[in-house]
Amino acid sequence: MTDTIEAAGHANWVPLPLDADPDVVVDGLRARYAATTPDDDLGLQLDLVRGTIATLRRQDASWEETGTAIGAAWVLTPDPERLEIAALAVLRASAVTAATGAEAVMGELIGDGPVHGQPVVESLDGAGTGCYRLRYRPIVENAEEREVHQLNAVVWLRPEQSLVYVLSSYVQSLLEADTIGDLLEELALGMAGF
Repeated sequence: MTDTIEAAGHANWVPLPLDADPDVVVDGLRARYAATTPDDDLGLQLDLVRGTIATLRRQDASWEETGTAIGAAWVLTPDPERLEIAALAVLRASAVTAATGAEAVMGELIGDGPVHGQPVVESLDGAGTGCYRLRYRPIVENAEEREVHQLNAVVWLRPEQSLVYVLSSYVQSLLEADTIGDLLEELALGMAGF
């Protein structure tokens, strides 16, 4: 394991440096996309970036309580020339015992809530040993209706480090869910450092 996790070659995934000042990140993105994204749209997207970074930093600050640390994050832009956020991907690391297997990790990720269809759990070729792709569709109920969402994830089991790494993206629109899952897997295939 190295001190740096890298993901190369994915123009549609824009990294969000979680250790940087959010205002500096926003200023950098504003400079990068100002000529190609309308001002009103850019302002909304940058507010979303700022809020996302703040939320992830708060979550990461409680890693000792939760047992989960956030390592990196990216936003997906369908057009690399415009900042138009379609999804968020987050890489988390959680402690596991050396005896923890893939089935236990997947069960923990899926949880015991209602699920539409069978979750898909398969080895992900090309992403190293102990790497799996997970796609499942939780049923979300609110006062007025039931919705089906999708969680796309790539999971690396590292029992020798007593860690599991999970790169995930939660999608509310099933029209885009599988495409985002495919792009997430492409991002995972370019990752190194753990």
